[in-house]
Amino acid sequence: MPVNKSAQFRFEIIDECLRNTNKKWSKAELLRYINRRLQVHFGDDTSISKTQLGNDLGNMQSQYGAPIEKYKEGIITFITLRNMIIVP
Repeated sequence: MPVNKSAQFRFEIIDECLRNTNKKWSKAELLRYINRRLQVHFGDDTSISKTQLGNDLGNMQSQYGAPIEKYKEGIITFITLRNMIIVP
């Protein structure tokens, strides 16, 4: 299955991760987690790039009004939510 057809599945994974307020998600950790879930669901050859993750985050903001914020601590970029509602 082409990666772009899994967009809704990726959005759900991102939503699940960012709703977990006990975990602080760096962009790199989020990407690794998404790729693991995609490989389990679609097969070993499925993964996304950092660029695709950035596009997904932007699409979630524009399509769903997701309150996603990015911030840096040193050289690490973290991703978080302003509130808890993203994917309907």
